Amino acid sequence: MAKKIAALSPANLADIPEPCGNCRQWDLETRGIVNRLLREWGPCGFLAYEDKRPVGFTIFGPPAFFPKSGLFAAGPISSDAIFIACVFVEPNFRMSGLGKRLVQALAKEGHRREFIALEAFAGRDADRPPAVPVDFFLKEGFFVLRDDRRHPLVRLEIKSLATWSAKAEQALEILTARQSAPAKAPL
Repeated sequence: MAKKIAALSPANLADIPEPCGNCRQWDLETRGIVNRLLREWGPCGFLAYEDKRPVGFTIFGPPAFFPKSGLFAAGPISSDAIFIACVFVEPNFRMSGLGKRLVQALAKEGHRREFIALEAFAGRDADRPPAVPVDFFLKEGFFVLRDDRRHPLVRLEIKSLATWSAKAEQALEILTARQSAPAKAPL
């Protein structure tokens, strides 16, 4: 099965998988925020595909684009962070690494845009979607910046993740170069 992460754009906005495309959080106001982000800020999300089928996505941007984020008790979002408004992977595709790949794409994009961190409001109550569970974020390297009984603010420092990612890419390039180099003739 081929997995692919693609930047969210006006052309693939309709690919956001259900139930998110039809949930109460994905209303006209949210669509307006995403369209404004795409126009004024550029790519503001990623879609995860499994064999060309959209099965997950994330939406993110500067905190100023998400005024309702200030309503959370653990807020506000730090000015040096990209706010993760949503991360979703269809239930049948969870535990497949797609959530991790979405977070990695977010970190890479945040680093490219010179942000220091990623922040999100996580959920403590698994029965109350749409908040992503705290455990998912903690597993991905986030820590609780400000606690709250329902929606703590979690944070991931991009620099540490970007440094690790760059070193891993460098090691992979070296290994690939060694494998493709012609074998030396015996003496």
